[in-house]
Amino acid sequence: MAPSSWATTEEWDWLITRNQESADATKRGRYTPWFNGVSHDYFSMYPTWQRLYGDREQLTSEEEVVLAEAIKTRRRQLANWFHNHRSPARLARASPYAAAAALRKGGRKRAPQPREVYCRLFYDDEQKAAVQEELEDAAQTLGRKLTCEETMRITRSHIDRAFEGASEVVKDQVSARVAEEKESLITASRVDDLDREPTPEEYQAAIEAGPTVLHDMLKPVVKAHGWVCSLIAAGPCPEEGGEIRSYA
Repeated sequence: MAPSSWATTEEWDWLITRNQESADATKRGRYTPWFNGVSHDYFSMYPTWQRLYGDREQLTSEEEVVLAEAIKTRRRQLANWFHNHRSPARLARASPYAAAAALRKGGRKRAPQPREVYCRLFYDDEQKAAVQEELEDAAQTLGRKLTCEETMRITRSHIDRAFEGASEVVKDQVSARVAEEKESLITASRVDDLDREPTPEEYQAAIEAGPTVLHDMLKPVVKAHGWVCSLIAAGPCPEEGGEIRSYA
């Protein structure tokens, strides 16, 4: 299954990396504040105004209305995506990497950009508070409520400045993480040594791909004899610290 039509492959990858947080937040009864935070992160990384209008600085009043509605729609889509993929079994069925993961190709995932890693590691509550202060100052200067476009532009600009002005230690940490994730993707994509011990990433990819791969394998058998076939799989899940998970 390809990524949802509203999400690019890059956005789909980003959503998958944040999906476990959704389940964790639900368990702790903190889903709503978590979703507000992850929505903020999403719109900072993938501004709707840029998708619609590129780098244009000024929008007409009609365009601002369209933008506001587009942001509301995208927020609903995000909420639906995390709701539908909160279960590991659902994520496995929806994964666009099923066949590739079964062959240890790692799917179409790409290594993250440095700014993405910086945002993931260092865009904390203090940074968010600084952004909020900038937004309030801008609104006070203009004497009106900021438009969605202005809010997104200020937020992204803050992240860009923060990353550019980060210490060499921070940038080295970001570079190291980018290199680590690139190497992980390369390792997970190897298909020339299928007898070796799989990496944790490969185990996880196979777990997520399992329902789709098994369904495709059994479909012609079921069609041929008309019977109902049932399979149950269970075992430790690397992504959840080795906790036992199952699907049927």
